[in-house]
Amino acid sequence: PAVTVWIAQVATPARGAAVTALATTLGFGAGPMATSLWSDGLSHTPPSYFVMIALLCASLLGVLSLRALPATTPAPTDPKKKSAPIFRDGVWLYGASLGLGWGVAGVVLSILPLMLRPLGAIQWSGPAVFGMLGAGALAQRHAARIAPALSIRTGTIIQCAAFVVLGAGAWAGSVPLLCAGAVAGGVASHGYTFAGGLRAVAAGATDDERARSVSGYFLVGYLGFAAMSLGIGFLARFTSLEVALSAAGVSLAL
Repeated sequence: PAVTVWIAQVATPARGAAVTALATTLGFGAGPMATSLWSDGLSHTPPSYFVMIALLCASLLGVLSLRALPATTPAPTDPKKKSAPIFRDGVWLYGASLGLGWGVAGVVLSILPLMLRPLGAIQWSGPAVFGMLGAGALAQRHAARIAPALSIRTGTIIQCAAFVVLGAGAWAGSVPLLCAGAVAGGVASHGYTFAGGLRAVAAGATDDERARSVSGYFLVGYLGFAAMSLGIGFLARFTSLEVALSAAGVSLAL
């Protein structure tokens, strides 16, 4: 949220949302991909860990060099009362859409490796995650050229289709279908839905409330990200991953 607001002030709200969405998406995917490429799957400290530490240190130096926000940015009169996320003006609805979309991404991140391991294809989990998020980054280019509402609706349709493909891959034990469902889910969750909602929230809020609105948007999104994975994991304890995944797909469609 802080990055989105900072770029929105020095550039435009739409530009800030687009840059944040792209960086978040690629950052999510780079770690799993690097770990899959540089690890044998057994080490608890793959080389990618140390690369990420170095990149974090470089990022810290970059953040410390950032210039302050423009002087026109209004300062809060009472920071303690103006720190809570805002959910009005459609923020909760955009956040709910993001939560459902990121729920699909959460399934790919947490559940997909469990489905690939019995198939002897655990090495595909990292590339599948990177493919999911990389496809989402590419989809953001088109999402930026259409209206936010249309972008969200497009993402909703695609993420339902992605869950159908994921479910089919789980029942059939098909690695290609599982990976294809992951990529389609990325197009929806981190492409159209994420970018469209973030643009709408950033553009619709005033300068002094933009940070709180974006925080509310991300908060609801991360709740959905965790809730679907936890729900599938809980249901799978009493049934199976295939049944749990199908039930989540039906819920998502509804």
